[in-house]
Amino acid sequence: MYNINFNNAGSSLSKKIVLSEIYNYLALEKRIGGYEAQDLEHKKLEKFYTNVSKLINSDESEISFLTNSTLAWNLVFNSIPLKKTDNIIIFENEYSSNYISILKRRKSFNKLLVIKIKKKGLVDLEDLEMKINANTKLLSVNHIASQCGNVFPVKKIGEILKSKNKNAIYIVDGCQSIGQVKIDVKNINCDFFTASGRKYLRGPRGTGFLFMKKSIVNKIDPIFLDMSSSNIDKNNRIVTRVSSRFMENFEHSPALKLGLSTAIEQSLNIGIKNINKRIIKLSEYFRSKVLSNKDVVLMESKESLSGINTMYFIKNDVSDIFKHLSKLGIRTYISNEKTSALYFKKIKKKNILRISFHYFNTKKEIDCLVKILEDLK
Repeated sequence: MYNINFNNAGSSLSKKIVLSEIYNYLALEKRIGGYEAQDLEHKKLEKFYTNVSKLINSDESEISFLTNSTLAWNLVFNSIPLKKTDNIIIFENEYSSNYISILKRRKSFNKLLVIKIKKKGLVDLEDLEMKINANTKLLSVNHIASQCGNVFPVKKIGEILKSKNKNAIYIVDGCQSIGQVKIDVKNINCDFFTASGRKYLRGPRGTGFLFMKKSIVNKIDPIFLDMSSSNIDKNNRIVTRVSSRFMENFEHSPALKLGLSTAIEQSLNIGIKNINKRIIKLSEYFRSKVLSNKDVVLMESKESLSGINTMYFIKNDVSDIFKHLSKLGIRTYISNEKTSALYFKKIKKKNILRISFHYFNTKKEIDCLVKILEDLK
């Protein structure tokens, strides 16, 4: 029986220091009370914004702590006013939860344009250039999709978008890229960046964050406001404090916030570039070892690898292999149309197996996986 986590794109393993910070904070809450603990640890909790700003090269005031990246993306999308003449652009790898939110507002805008993805998961930039025009209201892109590990050229995509329509809103879903790829929101020139804490940042579940560029404030109408971000004046009008983190909720878990902050600090200490280098080497090692296994078909292009590797099998059923690996104590993940309805329609597969590496995984663990897959041929 093994104990190997190859599901880091789902939920990675938190370091002991992260868990200790959470436990200690909860113990403090138990001892003196929730509000009192938050007041006492105010400086420590505020460091979350410092750590995130260092991670993505933003101002601290542009960061909101949220419980997950899907909520962050939905708050953004549903806060963008839409007109009947507006077009929205997404890609064939769009995450289903985002896609559902778009379809829910389908009557509010003109066209939904879907950019093609090439055979091995690479974006078709020519198709992108053709579909952007003066009516493009926003473009949303998954930096790395959970069901296909290619890294999309988000800087190039942003350059194309802004050169053809400088007023278009650019949303980057960094759910799978944050923590394994170096992020610089100023370099990408995105208006919004959404992120999850539980994946490559190795933070606790129930954590994430949103970056919102200061200059975009006047283009949105927040769908959710509370007393942490707004006041009511003497004429009963809402006054939003735009300089504050007004996508953030008053009620959240300070313990989990502190846990994510600590996890980010740990990643910064190691260095995201170092983490990425290690992860890519592991993916390349796995792919070189499994190349001789004719039962395995890898989905990603080797030109833009990440820690996420997806595959299907010629002779074996994906679900059977997943169950077999689970019984042996090897944690992987099955992606299906629930993850991305558009993507699975394109590849004409019911499901694929996702194996996602982090820097703490070893070649010995990969050798073990490769041998098991070889024995199943």
